[in-house]
Amino acid sequence: NGDIQRLVIGNSFANSTFVKSLVPPVDMIENTFAPYFKVEDKRLVGYLNDNRINSRQRPGEVAEFDEALEIIIDKYPHKHTLFPGNPGGSGGSGGQGGESYATVEEVKAMSLAEYKEAKKNGRIKPIS
Repeated sequence: NGDIQRLVIGNSFANSTFVKSLVPPVDMIENTFAPYFKVEDKRLVGYLNDNRINSRQRPGEVAEFDEALEIIIDKYPHKHTLFPGNPGGSGGSGGQGGESYATVEEVKAMSLAEYKEAKKNGRIKPIS
């Protein structure tokens, strides 16, 4: 049973286009976030704070793997390091080029010093 659970969870991470779009390798993402998932009734279910993660797109239903993982990552304190083009990610432009602006949620979570740094690095979208 444990082997089947590990295989199902591992397969979900390995085949996820969302996971492949993140900066860290798939195995690092899996090692960090796999504990948030359980196989129940032949289905992969995400949990956050011991509660099933429900779908935002399909109210009343359990979130599919990618949606659940996005919700989990949204609560992850270092989420900004996981996405390409954001400061703290591995290699690359460090956020230069304006290709990746901070989300409203990220801006709200920033300290004043982080906001000033993000603005200096072009991560804050100018209001037009």
